[in-house]
Amino acid sequence: MAFILRGLEAGACLSAIAFLLGLAAVTWLPDELHMWQSFPIPRMLAILIIPVIAFAFSLFLSLITSCDPRLASQSTTSGAAIAAVIALPCLFAVPLEILIVYAGSTGHLGTAPFVILACLLDFALCAIFKYVEPNYVVGIRCLWTLRNDHVWADTHFFASCIFLVTGVVGLVLVFFVPPGLWQLLVIAGLFFAPTAISVLYSYIIREEAQYIVR
Repeated sequence: MAFILRGLEAGACLSAIAFLLGLAAVTWLPDELHMWQSFPIPRMLAILIIPVIAFAFSLFLSLITSCDPRLASQSTTSGAAIAAVIALPCLFAVPLEILIVYAGSTGHLGTAPFVILACLLDFALCAIFKYVEPNYVVGIRCLWTLRNDHVWADTHFFASCIFLVTGVVGLVLVFFVPPGLWQLLVIAGLFFAPTAISVLYSYIIREEAQYIVR
């Protein structure tokens, strides 16, 4: 439980930083922010929405993690990795808040910064997943990984490599893929492709890891 509180505390601090960054720009932002030259959003709502949603998501992660029956068996390293995942939405709230302020002040924001953020998320998951021990909340959770610790360990080592490769590919594609819809498709691929490949890998190795249905 202690590592959940640490993750939530880190998330609260990061959300506060994101809010303060937005608040620092309140004097020179217009009364309404027009994102992508549409969608008029009141200034304070635009400043508040990212930190609030990010912290709410971190709070949700902490609540469902605290209900995990495998929580007590986590090592210190795995607990720290899970705490990092809990704080992750609030960590990304900081650059997102900067992008919101930029979009509000200039009236323009392309999709390229969001591709780069998706790549950074892949790199973060690459660093985290290889340390996460079997649980029901964080990681590649499927029939085969949850029932066999060997499959879990092998799959998450593989997933770390895949998330790293996918993040690098995304950083390359951002310079070649046209902005707009095509870059949004790249973002979707950066989220779903490594997860799907890792689940497929866990299915392939289930027999080699002496998978036993219990």
